[in-house]
Amino acid sequence: PYSKPVVTLEPESNLRPGDEVALTCVAYGGFPEAGVIWQDGRGRNLTDNITTSVVANEEGLFTLTSMLSVVLEPNSTYSCQLINPLLGEEGFAFVTITGQNIAFPPVALWVTVGLAVCLLVLLIALAAVCRRKIKETCEEARREAEEAKELEDEESKTGQLMSTWSSRVKAKRIKEPGPDGEQEMSLAGNPSPPIHQPGDYFQRPLQNVKAALSRR
Repeated sequence: PYSKPVVTLEPESNLRPGDEVALTCVAYGGFPEAGVIWQDGRGRNLTDNITTSVVANEEGLFTLTSMLSVVLEPNSTYSCQLINPLLGEEGFAFVTITGQNIAFPPVALWVTVGLAVCLLVLLIALAAVCRRKIKETCEEARREAEEAKELEDEESKTGQLMSTWSSRVKAKRIKEPGPDGEQEMSLAGNPSPPIHQPGDYFQRPLQNVKAALSRR
């Protein structure tokens, strides 16, 4: 019968998730040639990915060497099983790759860290956008308040000017006596302008001429 199979891992250190690892299963001194079945921890057959060599010594006994190449995953188990066509199952060996043999965190942890970083960047960007929007809103409200105040000041100044102008107009209005010696009032209660007769425009020049002749 064959010796108990021995499974080795190469390389054995400085492993990272995703690295390609070579698993080697070796058994000695058996007869006849044996077959090899590789399986993972879930029972999946990995025989399609192996390379097997069988060498006979001077006594006619065989040394079986089988190599399996896999992509490294943490906490994975790989088994090597010898099948002797005469004796049936003859040997079984396995190797388990745990997180302790890996220098870097597993893939899931890297994914979690990446998602956390992306979320942090997104939150920072969102905070910056919100801050800018709030600042723009405050500036717009301040501008509107200033414009409203300026408009109110202009309206106040306009009202003051109108009041001053009205007062001056009333103060400068000349009161002229009417035909009866009294001031005529308009329907609105304001003095009406004096009414001149057509002959008034000729009487005054004649009076001026008479006054000049009398002086001579």
